Amino acid sequence: MSILILHIEKKYSQQLGNIRGLPNCWIAEDEEKIWLKSEVEKGAIPMALQQLPAEGRFWVDESDRLFPVKGLTPVAKVPALDWLPVASFVSIEMPLAALPAKVTERISVNLVRSKDVKAANFLLLPWKLWQEYALAASNIRLKPLFFAVSEQAQLMVYGKPLPPLPGQLFWQTQQVLLPAGWDFEYPIMAEIISSTHVKEKGGLLLYQAEQLSELPPVDQFVQASRSAVRKTEKHFKNLV
Repeated sequence: MSILILHIEKKYSQQLGNIRGLPNCWIAEDEEKIWLKSEVEKGAIPMALQQLPAEGRFWVDESDRLFPVKGLTPVAKVPALDWLPVASFVSIEMPLAALPAKVTERISVNLVRSKDVKAANFLLLPWKLWQEYALAASNIRLKPLFFAVSEQAQLMVYGKPLPPLPGQLFWQTQQVLLPAGWDFEYPIMAEIISSTHVKEKGGLLLYQAEQLSELPPVDQFVQASRSAVRKTEKHFKNLV
C-alpha cells in the first residue's frame, strides 16, 4: 500500500462528503488548506479521490517526503498535523453528530435510586465549558473521548475517563441514557423503551425529566481533538 496526499482548498470542504465511506482516509488542515491522506494501491486510486478538486497530489515515502504524483523529486515533507478520520471531519461540516433540537416525546415511568453503582460514561454540559477544556487538554486526554453537539450549544461527551467538568452524568442501559445514580423502577422498561422508541439503528435515547430525546449512535459522535473543536466553533459562528 502507498500513501497518497491531496491538497484541497478549504472552499471545497463540502465535497469531502463524497468520500465519507472510503476506508483508510484521514483529513487534517493547516491555516491555508485541507490535507487528505489515503492508503491506496499505486495505479489504483479510487475514482472518488480522483474527482476531488485537489490543487496538489503527492506520494509519501518512508521519510514523510512529498513527491508529486508524476514527479521523481521530493518537494516538501508532511508536517505534524492533527489527523482525523474522514467521517469525523465531515460530520462536523454536515453536521451528522448532532444532538436533537427538541424533545421527541414524553413518557411516564418511575425512576428509583440505583442499588448498584453504574459507571457513567456520558456527560452533558454546555459547549463553552467543553471548548475551553478541549483546547487546553493534551491529545492523550482527548483521544478516548467523542462528542455530539446541538444547535443550542448543548454537548454530550462519551468516553472514559470523562473530563473533570461540571455537567450531568448519564449511564447507559439498553439504548437509554439515564441520570447517574438512578434506574428504572422496573428494569424491563429499558428494553421496552429501546425497542419501541429508538428509530435509528444503534441510536440512543436521553431520558430527562420524563422526556426522551433521540441522540445519534455513538459511532457517529465526533472524535475529540482540538481541530474538531475549532471546526465546531466555526460552525456556530456561521449560524449567527
